[in-house]
Amino acid sequence: MVNQLVFEQEMTKQVLPKQIHGSLYENDNNGLQIGVRIKRNGVAETISGSVICEVMRRDGTMDVVSGGKSGNLAYANIPASCLMPGTIKMFLKNVVGTQKTTVLSITGTVSMVNGSAFIDPGSVIPSLADYTALVGRAETAAEAIDNLTTGNQLIAGDRYRLVVANS
Repeated sequence: MVNQLVFEQEMTKQVLPKQIHGSLYENDNNGLQIGVRIKRNGVAETISGSVICEVMRRDGTMDVVSGGKSGNLAYANIPASCLMPGTIKMFLKNVVGTQKTTVLSITGTVSMVNGSAFIDPGSVIPSLADYTALVGRAETAAEAIDNLTTGNQLIAGDRYRLVVANS
């Protein structure tokens, strides 16, 4: 079953980003379909031209996904490959000739589903594998410092430098 998120947009008003929390899951093979029903002055407006969705993934990659239309509904199916854990931004656009008009803007958080979740509210850590490698490097550095100070007397240390003297 496809996860559908459908909104309504009055085109005489500014298109504001919709915030989505939950509903977006890492590599969701069931897929995600986003859509918007377009109105102008309260009346359904038939969409001309074509529809695309620009998807900005957390890693900075921009994917352009072909969309579709039906009457006043513009939509796009977002592939599982775009659903990486962290922040995602999606911009559904109506394309007529060379003109692109944003008709829907969504910002959301894609949740991890593999059971190895970690908390990273700032989306600083790219992946669990990167986090594990970072922890490994920190442990190695701590061990190197321990080995350096073994047999030495610690005189002073702060977060910028470590000064040791032989005993």
